[in-house]
Amino acid sequence: MVLMKKFPSVRGVPVGRGVFRAFIVASLFLGCTQIERDNPYDENGNYTPPFIPEPEPEPSSSSYVPSSCPNPSVSGDLLSCGGQTYRTVNINGQVWMAENLNYDASGSKCYSNGSSNCNTYGRLYNWETANKVCPDGWHLPSDSEWTELTDYVGSGAGTKLKATTGWNSGGNGTDTYGFSALPGGFGFSVGFFFDAGYFGYWWSATEYNSSLAWYRGMYYNDGYVGRNGYIKSYLFSVRCLKDGFSAPSSSSSVPSSSSLGVVYGDPVTYGGETYETVVIGTQTWFARNLNYDPGTGTSACYDCAAYGRLYDWETALTVCPDGWHLPSDSEWTTLTDYVGSDAGTKLKATTGWNSGGNGTDTYGFSALPGGLGRSGGSFYGAGGNGYWWSATEYDSHDAWLRLMYYGSSGVGRSINDKSYLFSVRCLKG
Repeated sequence: MVLMKKFPSVRGVPVGRGVFRAFIVASLFLGCTQIERDNPYDENGNYTPPFIPEPEPEPSSSSYVPSSCPNPSVSGDLLSCGGQTYRTVNINGQVWMAENLNYDASGSKCYSNGSSNCNTYGRLYNWETANKVCPDGWHLPSDSEWTELTDYVGSGAGTKLKATTGWNSGGNGTDTYGFSALPGGFGFSVGFFFDAGYFGYWWSATEYNSSLAWYRGMYYNDGYVGRNGYIKSYLFSVRCLKDGFSAPSSSSSVPSSSSLGVVYGDPVTYGGETYETVVIGTQTWFARNLNYDPGTGTSACYDCAAYGRLYDWETALTVCPDGWHLPSDSEWTTLTDYVGSDAGTKLKATTGWNSGGNGTDTYGFSALPGGLGRSGGSFYGAGGNGYWWSATEYDSHDAWLRLMYYGSSGVGRSINDKSYLFSVRCLKG
């Protein structure tokens, strides 16, 4: 899971605006009612994740879930099956259901166990069930098929795909393509439900690893579509895609290699400290977090000796030495694409991560969990979570970042308020 501004995070808990802080607020929700949970943001606009019990055991792969209808009928852009009639829409050759699936199968639930919510949002399904419930001739879209959709729709894909009504707090979209995405929230089979009206989460058919699968998320307060990995036992919405469409394969590939061992570059002395550097693919990185006090801008120490300094985004842009720079979002992607699957495990240091979260440090990147800070002097998550700025803005308020967690083998990509204090890794060039 990889999941952050709205991406799932440690142990797969989905988060909204601002990075994951369940480690400091989870206890606040032990006595909360569903009404108290209706708006997941406080008066300052900060997201407060729900209290999440330990993940449920994944369903047995041998359980049987029937297809939602063996002989669906189609009339124009309407699909009838399982006692329901669904609108369909053709977007760039892909034919999608224009509504969330609402088929009552074992392993699915209505939000808050209310049938009226199924009528509005469709049912919520665990990943195993989601793979089996689409009608004959239709299927749960793969991760690449979701990407084909969002790449075609382009910038502001969330706004363009969201319905024009049904999203709380002014979060409605333009529904440019008739996809009509609605915020069905998410749930657990034990009966917890969160965030309907604010967030929507849709499974893909593609596994991230044995415990997680890729999903897409849309949010009332943002115009983009999130992509991350999530625990398979949780309950998300399903959109079915008509068989017969194959997303084009990528025109380029980046080889991944872990057989060459760690390749060190020349050390760099800067601000009174010496930094080892490491060559990964075509890039040369600092092999630890920057620990330079610029004397201007906004930066702070939680434990600078262990984790380096934390910087707000504006300061992070300026603190790398001459000949080095804060990596762009695409340069971070070049790194993680080269490292390949389980990039978090391969990039994390072999010590320093809590709760068995250490990595293999295959490339000498030695990522450490410096946590995050706020300009007011508060700090959270050191030892469990690491956050690194990129140089790329999302908009005037937010910028892209990368994230690693003690409980995850992946590297998350998300956006966050520029005023937060995160770690910095410098890249040569």
